[in-house]
Amino acid sequence: MFLVKKRGSFTTVKHTNVSLYQSSSSNSTILRQNNIKICFVNARSLRNKFTDLETLALTENYDIIGITETWINTEVRDYLAEFALPGYSIFNAERKDKVGGGAILYVKPYLSPILITKPNINNIDSVYIQIKNNSHDKLTLGITYRPPAQSSEIDAILYDQLADTFCQGDTIFFGDFNLPVTIWGSPLISHTGQGLYTNLQESSWSQLVSKPTRGENILDLILTTDENLINNVIVGDEFSSSDHRIISFELKFNSNKVNESLEKVPDYKTANFHKLRYKIENTDWSNICTSSDINESWKMFTTIYDRAVN
Repeated sequence: MFLVKKRGSFTTVKHTNVSLYQSSSSNSTILRQNNIKICFVNARSLRNKFTDLETLALTENYDIIGITETWINTEVRDYLAEFALPGYSIFNAERKDKVGGGAILYVKPYLSPILITKPNINNIDSVYIQIKNNSHDKLTLGITYRPPAQSSEIDAILYDQLADTFCQGDTIFFGDFNLPVTIWGSPLISHTGQGLYTNLQESSWSQLVSKPTRGENILDLILTTDENLINNVIVGDEFSSSDHRIISFELKFNSNKVNESLEKVPDYKTANFHKLRYKIENTDWSNICTSSDINESWKMFTTIYDRAVN
């Protein structure tokens, strides 16, 4: 009756407009790996594409997944737990006073991710974290969603925040900047964002996306302090019904990867509850109700329940 998924336990922590939903697993083994698999995409609403995200995470086994334009609103409509992926911690930033926007980082716990607190920027949704390995090497990762038509003042604040982050050590920052160009370095196809675009080009950072990520334009960027940290940048297919393409790359960062537990537990999300109700309603409970031994009653109940769900 039930499909099964890997066991995980979860806790939530919130800080300003960024929240963390953390998953951990047990009965694990440790493997040494040199490359961390990362992907990100603009989903244009995660709610109606979450099943596709689950499939992507399962089939590709990414270590870090970034999503922009999540459109999640935990104050009014959503629960962050609804968007949990087994084996990942979630770092979530969302709009508080407008519809849309939002950014999420899903990170495997073996990378020891830590939230980095940054001042909120009006209309900009960003998440910054730090990851580390057993050699105590540290690296800063970030994701942002910058909507189109931002003022020069907002763009200046965003650039200053990036500059402050990048000067503190190895950093990789990616997301949807909405600075449309057909080729990075060619004239901007927008009446706004020129100051930010010029500053990014004149900075010492490398921008590694060279193919269109939406239509004929490059909107989604990868910025880094050291291009040698990154291999195999691929602009893939469009994600689900979004018109943005998935960008994937590998990060050279020695780490000890913890394999997820293989213990199986019921996946209630895909359960046939109609059949379960039928079995329970047509069960003779008289022996349980009349027994004077609570332990015996509990044993009978769990036996009946296990038969019903398996």
